[in-house]
Amino acid sequence: MKRRGFLGLAAAAATAGLWLPEIVEPVDSASAASKPKYPNGVLFGLPGKSKRVAWTVDDGGGKEALHNYIDFAQETETRLTFFITSNYSPWRTLRRQLLPLVESGQVQLANHTKTHRALTKLDGAQIRRELTECGKFIQGDFGVEAAPLFRPPFGYYDKRVMREAASVGYKTCTLWYGSLGDSGNTRPKRRLELASQWMTAGHIVIAHANLPTPPADLRKIKTMLDSRNLETVTLDDVWSR
Repeated sequence: MKRRGFLGLAAAAATAGLWLPEIVEPVDSASAASKPKYPNGVLFGLPGKSKRVAWTVDDGGGKEALHNYIDFAQETETRLTFFITSNYSPWRTLRRQLLPLVESGQVQLANHTKTHRALTKLDGAQIRRELTECGKFIQGDFGVEAAPLFRPPFGYYDKRVMREAASVGYKTCTLWYGSLGDSGNTRPKRRLELASQWMTAGHIVIAHANLPTPPADLRKIKTMLDSRNLETVTLDDVWSR
């Protein structure tokens, strides 16, 4: 990721009243003996210069939306990172279908809190509970550890949120460098335009599994990635714990 673009995001975060505890500079992981460890700080993009992109999917409030993503992953072997809101029932109803993808490592599960409340509006005990309860669900139902990654709902975080999250093992706040714009009702044409803009090397891109993205549109995005010789990676593919 270009430093200019990264610092532009940092400036935008500062303007919005957010706090960046650590700017994670790109490193050339190809020259490292092993993967870098997840940082204590905020992630916007991937390290290194290889042609990788992290396609991340939030929430999981829609059964059809989540089902479409799971089917898509099974069909295309696309690697995805899901940021789970654990109170949403599709994670339970679709567990059997999702579990083999999690066990193989093709799909990573990370923490997006229990109820999707803005963490900056909660007290310390509530912040810790939102994260620990979601983490317990992921561990109990899928047998994997979510920490140290968390994504704060709406991208809202500050110094206090970071401190409380770290106190229960969540030291890496994972934001994004590009969105499919599908947190609301997005026209297919616009979704594909945003995919074309943001699905580029080094980016962490955010999508949502609430309103269903048609399977044909998911396949179009995959075809676009293939045409750009981009490899999809989970965040665990890139960093170690």
